[in-house]
Amino acid sequence: MLKEVIALFLEDCPRLIQAIREALDAGNADAVHRGAHALKGSAGNFDAKEVTALAQRLEARAREGNLETARQTFVDLENATTRFLTTLSMSEGAIPCAS
Repeated sequence: MLKEVIALFLEDCPRLIQAIREALDAGNADAVHRGAHALKGSAGNFDAKEVTALAQRLEARAREGNLETARQTFVDLENATTRFLTTLSMSEGAIPCAS
């Protein structure tokens, strides 16, 4: 089952990142908030502390309507997510589950 969850995350995460990027480009704080919240929840299924923390920070900045800071946080989130996706795709299921 963990392999299925990993496969779903590997498929869904890039879409969430793209949706957040597009929402930032459009100045849509609500959509940034929703995307960051969804990513935070998905990453929370794994031991992805950096991704989860950055998604939570992005979610808070978007809720405040502070899209300038949100853009800066998004760069950090995107980099952390890329690193985590690389690790996850090479793990063959060896990543610890959060529960």
